[in-house]
Amino acid sequence: MSGVTQVVLLLLQLLIADRLVPDLDVLSQAGVSVMSSLSLSAQLANLGMGLLESSVAVVLTGILTAVVGRAVLGRAVSAGEAWRLAKPRLPTLFGLAGINLAIVLIWAVVGFGPAVAVSFTTSEVGVVVGVFLLGLLVSAPVAVFFWVKVSLAAPAAVFEQCGVGRALRRSAALVKGDWWRVFGIQLLAVVITILAGMLLMIPFALIGGIVTAATLNGDGGGVGVIASTVILTLGAIVVSTVISPFSAGVVALLYADRRMRAEAFDLVLQTGVSQDLRPAFPGAPDPVDDLWRPTPAH
Repeated sequence: MSGVTQVVLLLLQLLIADRLVPDLDVLSQAGVSVMSSLSLSAQLANLGMGLLESSVAVVLTGILTAVVGRAVLGRAVSAGEAWRLAKPRLPTLFGLAGINLAIVLIWAVVGFGPAVAVSFTTSEVGVVVGVFLLGLLVSAPVAVFFWVKVSLAAPAAVFEQCGVGRALRRSAALVKGDWWRVFGIQLLAVVITILAGMLLMIPFALIGGIVTAATLNGDGGGVGVIASTVILTLGAIVVSTVISPFSAGVVALLYADRRMRAEAFDLVLQTGVSQDLRPAFPGAPDPVDDLWRPTPAH
């Protein structure tokens, strides 16, 4: 699914670059370099990439949750079976992805909106920067708090077969009392994925830079923009393919960990293992899936 997203974004980048290519001479006469055009293309596409990937991550977490749910009991799950288990929950997962996206957008508006508004009323850079930093200081902790609170909603939706509201409440309940630990694990996972992504992108960035530099002063500047865009997006596909499953797996395992710590769920799993629960017939629902559904007390 992450690869599909990258393909869509590749087309977006190519479209932006293609729109810029016919105007490179005009831009050059106006003092705008080909590199600036490429930078604009990359920034616009990266904005879309970031927003779409935040949504894809929620859906991917839900799909990998099905794998984790069986794996902790020593059951192997095929890709097709994982999709079959997660498919009925897709509307809920897309709803949760929308909520995550809304949190990001609200944070951006509240955090950066005042600075943008002030920039239209004054030319004092210090005032604009001060308002920006103040907005960031006030909004960032609130956004992080809610991000951690709802971070376990996707696995809750799949494991417990519940809707958006119930999944959000379950996530908040599981995080309650252990917010800092959940935050620390999530933060560590983010740092690891960022560092891994940077390392994986180095060869693609070098090749893209060489292609752009080689065509910068020639007639092939427009072709260089497109070629560099393709190379960088291929790199993003590789990076996303490697790190997205890791991030999603961390969230799914963290959900299982919180169930065990907060609800003694490990005892329930031990009971399931001791009973050697198996499907009644090939293709029938696996009874171990019912183990993940919480008792009425929860």
